Amino acid sequence: MGIDKLIDPGEVYVIGQYEIGTSNPTTYYKIGIVQNDRNTAKRVNEHQTGNPNRLFVVAIIPAEASYIVEQQMHRIWNGVRIGKEWFNLSGSSDIPTVIRQINDLEAQYGPQIQQLRGVYYTTPTPGHNTTLTSAQITQAEQHRDDVLVRLDQMALLKYQYETYAFQLRTANGLQPGMDSITNFTIHPPETKFKESLLPAALKARYMTKVRKNKNDFRFNFPGITANIGDLKLDAAHWRVKYSAEHALWEQEKVAWNAMKITITPGSVNAALRPRTASAEALHTLHTDALNEFNRLKAETKMLELECRILCNGYEMINNVCTWKRASQTNGFNHLEFKVNEIAAFIDPVHNPTSVERISVNTNPYKTYP
Repeated sequence: MGIDKLIDPGEVYVIGQYEIGTSNPTTYYKIGIVQNDRNTAKRVNEHQTGNPNRLFVVAIIPAEASYIVEQQMHRIWNGVRIGKEWFNLSGSSDIPTVIRQINDLEAQYGPQIQQLRGVYYTTPTPGHNTTLTSAQITQAEQHRDDVLVRLDQMALLKYQYETYAFQLRTANGLQPGMDSITNFTIHPPETKFKESLLPAALKARYMTKVRKNKNDFRFNFPGITANIGDLKLDAAHWRVKYSAEHALWEQEKVAWNAMKITITPGSVNAALRPRTASAEALHTLHTDALNEFNRLKAETKMLELECRILCNGYEMINNVCTWKRASQTNGFNHLEFKVNEIAAFIDPVHNPTSVERISVNTNPYKTYP
């Protein structure tokens, strides 16, 4: 098991595909990562299973900061994204530029990740990092202030992109799937084992699965007692600061929830709705706001990374941030329980049946011209 995707080492890869039956590359390329004991060759085989075009490896770059590099690359090239991690790299210099950028980002963040990895899960020394210079404390305070500015912008953008998504879904009604804009999934009734229904003593015996530690880093903003970093739009801080946006968001959410309960497997029109100009315009507003939100989110993560490094072996920087590094707790070991407690595992009392439902999603990027 890895430590945490933020600091796990790995490989950043670029893979392409040939036109079917030829050795002519298409302009579509995937930028992705593998971490820990996984490797790119195995990942390519997995991708090949779902792709009729023959895949080939363009580049494999070992990376200490694999996750950060991948996220930054997806943000940089979002304008030519054609689906999740696939991009239309049709320019003659696009591939060399992508490879150079991956190496540049790794050079920028790799050493920081290596520095952070050594203390990521160690029990911190209580209190403020007394080893910081006055210049480092000033730097940490500037990072905190920069994060607050970005959180203000991100909250506004989140109100916007969620409001646009509610409006799109409500407008689609009982035909919730629209070409390249919205999609839906039917979840039929499912009977599934739930460990939460076990007697407490029996469940406790199987809480043996090691899991990753909780991420408990947070910024402390002077004069703000709430944890606004979670960007919960119903939080009092954001309701007051963006009262008009909150009111519209709440209104559109209520309208969507009223529509959503009427969309059932028996009522849904599963035919794909053609795109309309008005829906494309609304979807563009949604993706533009979401893209800007994700850009700011990436910047806040980099500032957070800098402050984690400044915390180092301590649990906080006064008036800036707290990083307590909570103790690891174990999770429920399903495999061990299934092997040793088969009667309890198949007992209907522990296997409730879910209610059938439909979930509707808005595509987070444009895939149409």
